[in-house]
Amino acid sequence: VLTGPDRKPKKNYFLSNDKINYMKIGRIAGDLIRNPILGCQDKLVRVINGDNVLYSVSVPAPITVICQYKPEHYLYGCSDGSIGLLHLGREKGENLWNFHNSNKNSITAMKICNFGRSGGDDLILGRDDGSIEAYSINGITELTGEPFGKSSAGEAVTGLDVGPIRDPGVKEIVVTTFSGKLITFWDTKLLDVNDPKIREKKDAKAKALKVELTKLKEIVGQTKKSKMPEESNIQLSSEVTQPANARMNIVPSDAAYQLVIESQALIELVGLKSDIHIDLLDLDNTKAIVSLTTNPNPSAKTNNFLATMRPEEPTNRLEIKLRTTEGQQGELECLIFQKGCSVCQGFYLPIKALSLHERISDYKEDPEKVAMSQINLKGNFGKSDINAWLSICLPDVPQYVDDDETLMLSLIHISEPTRPLYISYAVFCLKKKKYKLL
Repeated sequence: VLTGPDRKPKKNYFLSNDKINYMKIGRIAGDLIRNPILGCQDKLVRVINGDNVLYSVSVPAPITVICQYKPEHYLYGCSDGSIGLLHLGREKGENLWNFHNSNKNSITAMKICNFGRSGGDDLILGRDDGSIEAYSINGITELTGEPFGKSSAGEAVTGLDVGPIRDPGVKEIVVTTFSGKLITFWDTKLLDVNDPKIREKKDAKAKALKVELTKLKEIVGQTKKSKMPEESNIQLSSEVTQPANARMNIVPSDAAYQLVIESQALIELVGLKSDIHIDLLDLDNTKAIVSLTTNPNPSAKTNNFLATMRPEEPTNRLEIKLRTTEGQQGELECLIFQKGCSVCQGFYLPIKALSLHERISDYKEDPEKVAMSQINLKGNFGKSDINAWLSICLPDVPQYVDDDETLMLSLIHISEPTRPLYISYAVFCLKKKKYKLL
């Protein structure tokens, strides 16, 4: 529901084919016209004018945040950790560039500012692993390589802004996190990360804090012993849970998924269960004690995978890499036990049969020159029904399909870009045809 310049309410309605991850309002179709800019899960940016799509722009990955840079230029962040720049004109749009660095975690917040160090604009962004990074922007051409400053909030960043707080002449970065923390980073804390003096000071401070923490633990332990009778086995627990979530992010470079578990309260234990086989990867670098139970009867359809994860240190976040088996369909059940709570929270994460495929925006091959199989389905059903059937076994299938439009859905195996030949395309075309009865 929008309000125009005449202050009279007018209604516009638009239903996107897939989930809307982010919305930004910009003056695209005219100086006096405000248009919603939608970053969607199907790797498209849609510019809306009234009830219709003015145009759409294809991007390499689902957009998670959009930030205006110039009047017709918009920076964006994606779920695969990449950053890009869009040019959105009055009649058409273009993806100018897309930039990757070593951090592949999803970008959750970004802000344009000027710290005065690079002589131009700076881009501050936050990620879902808690990373906060500062880049210099070289006009509308590209970012200048790796970040010139970075820090960490320790958990997923949910919001970010820049401005003077304690000193009118000093800009600070204000960050909100998943557990509800509000953290500020000032210039010297974020910048010059490679300065040996700052690194030395940081290490010394960390050592001092560890010593202080050890002493506090000893004091708390002695206090508990003095106040609790020796023969008492009373354990106090609560049934009130704090918000938590679990999600799986695809990691194409490893042909695997990254399971991310977050909780506003400290994590006591995590239980994982699946009806299909799952491989846990890189266990040596996992900051948790992992216990696996093998199924004595692999042919059984239940509990083919059981595991528990207990954090080595108090934490609100756990990460572990896992690989599914292509062709097997099921779900991963994740049970999160929080510290001091007697109940757990359960999350069910679907595993599609073609889970190691991801959607691509543009199919590069000419359909006339590539051998393809065609399936014709006739019956009392529509394209939305076929779309529902495809979504059972394929990832990245749009949630909504219009019966009057043709949908091209192209997927590629996530390890395919590292191979010399493209041999694993899966292309689906949903088209409604009318037949005459004679």
